[in-house]
Amino acid sequence: MTENKARDIIRDESILWIKLDNGTITARSLFPDGPELGNFRGTAASGNSPKVYAIVTTEGICLIGKTRLPLSLRFWFGLDKKKSGRLRANAKPRKPDERWKTMREAVMCVWELDETIANDDAILERIEAEMVYRIRQYSGKWPLFQQEIRLSNVEMPRVEQNLVRLALRSINNVEKQLRKKSSPWADKPKARGRAAAKKSK
Repeated sequence: MTENKARDIIRDESILWIKLDNGTITARSLFPDGPELGNFRGTAASGNSPKVYAIVTTEGICLIGKTRLPLSLRFWFGLDKKKSGRLRANAKPRKPDERWKTMREAVMCVWELDETIANDDAILERIEAEMVYRIRQYSGKWPLFQQEIRLSNVEMPRVEQNLVRLALRSINNVEKQLRKKSSPWADKPKARGRAAAKKSK
């Protein structure tokens, strides 16, 4: 099974900068050079479709996950909320694998998969576990906030193996670009006016 066949089962790929405040995503921008987006769009916004995602920062790969929910809803889960559903003033993640939400910025990679291939949660779980296992195998480290993986004793079909390779290649490219790029919200030094420049002479 060629990589082209694996690309056929990735319906869409989204790579976004995300800015967080108390566990809530407050801004989104296309990675690496914008533009800024008002809300999640495309792959990340689609509901009831199989998705695998990765959270990456300058510190490394933080988490590999899977979901069928829109990402804005998926990331809302796992946070400490009031009974009304609103976030508490100092919302904290309820589970260890949600700790990445305490960061200020990250890059999110999302792959929406063809429903005919990833037609049940066991397949999504297998792809997620294989990605985590290979990250550990090649880098010597687990994703920073990964708490568990459920390895399967079922042989992984070639098309899924190639899909995992393609996704890991994308993550690797993101890590390389992160070394050179600063986020859209990074603090930049203010330009000095002419008067200030003359004073310093």
